[in-house]
Amino acid sequence: MAQNNLEKALNGLSFDEAKVLLQKEGKKLEKIAKNEWRKYLNSYSPKEYIRTGKSEKAIKLNNIKQVSSDELGIELTWQNELVYHDSVLYKKGYTSKNKKGHSVMLISRGWHSVKLEKKLKRRIYRFTYYQGDGYIDNVIKRYEAVKDKNVALELQWSGAFTR
Repeated sequence: MAQNNLEKALNGLSFDEAKVLLQKEGKKLEKIAKNEWRKYLNSYSPKEYIRTGKSEKAIKLNNIKQVSSDELGIELTWQNELVYHDSVLYKKGYTSKNKKGHSVMLISRGWHSVKLEKKLKRRIYRFTYYQGDGYIDNVIKRYEAVKDKNVALELQWSGAFTR
C-alpha cells in the first residue's frame, strides 16, 4: 500500500526517476549552499581569529530516504561538530557563557553583545555585533529560483545559536 501511495505522489515519475531527480536537486542545493558560504567568507578577512575551513566542510548532502508513505526526501545538513566553534569572546574572558557559537546561524542571523560593548566602551563591527547576512535565506531564495517544480524545500532548524 505504501509503495502504491508513493508512486501516485511522484507526479508521473517512476521511483527510479524520482530518486535521480532528488539526487540532482540535492547536488544543486549543496552547490548553492557552498557558493553562498564562500561568498560570505570572501566578504572580509577576520582580525580576531583564524578561520579553520571546517564550516564549509560541514555542508553535507545525505542519502535519499522515504520520509512518509507518499514522500521521498534528501537532506542537506550542516554537521554540528564542524560548525560549532570556540567563542573568541569566551576565551578572552569577555563573557562567562556561550563557550561555543554555531557559525552558520550566527552569520545568517547575526549577533549583538551589549555586555561586551559596555566593557570595551565601544561598538566594534563583527566583534561586538553583526547584523547577519541572511545566509540561510539567500540559499533558499537562490534554490527556489532554479529548483524543479516537482521538488519542495523545507527548512528545519532545531538547534541553538550557542552551546
